[in-house]
Amino acid sequence: MQLNAGKVITLAQHWTAINDEALNVISRTSALQVLSYTTQSIPIKELQPDLTHNEAPLRLSAASASLLIEPKIREHILILASQSL
Repeated sequence: MQLNAGKVITLAQHWTAINDEALNVISRTSALQVLSYTTQSIPIKELQPDLTHNEAPLRLSAASASLLIEPKIREHILILASQSL
């Protein structure tokens, strides 16, 4: 995985790792946790599936990564995600 290699990757490559179901949950969770190293902001449509994912570690990391979403949108989405649990 390029995230562990210390190489610079694009945001698209980062999302590919996060969404790669062939990777274990810990690897995908780790990719979410370091998302801020790749970008300063993210669109909600990219993060929303992870906020309601079946795996709790992915949901938790997605909630942390939500700091990269515009504050007004972030508040609304986190309230909706918490209601679906």
